[in-house]
Amino acid sequence: MRCRYKGKLTKKNIAQWKKNVIASNKARKKNKENAENTNFIELSGRRLVDLKLLDNELWCKPCKQALRLRNSVNELKNGLASTFQVKCEDVGGKPRITKSQKIIDSLCTKLGLILSDSCLTAS
Repeated sequence: MRCRYKGKLTKKNIAQWKKNVIASNKARKKNKENAENTNFIELSGRRLVDLKLLDNELWCKPCKQALRLRNSVNELKNGLASTFQVKCEDVGGKPRITKSQKIIDSLCTKLGLILSDSCLTAS
């Protein structure tokens, strides 16, 4: 079946495919602009860091790209634990959350510290 696309005769499925490509390109451009307008926070200070956990968690699962701490959107501090929300540069969308609760649990076990549960809970 034939239809017109930009004044030219073309097959209906090809015209629909071209419209879908244009729509997806517009959506991708809009997502990229939204990602550029995100207000990132500046991280400062010192933290206890488990390098193995940090290495495992700072990867975006969908696009297999490394995440950067400079793209942090939010940080929640609760006692010794920090919860970072890090936004992926390629995917954009919802920020990825990296938690440090495992670090605190293992640290307290190794050092034999007794801290209240309210001090250790990370959202």
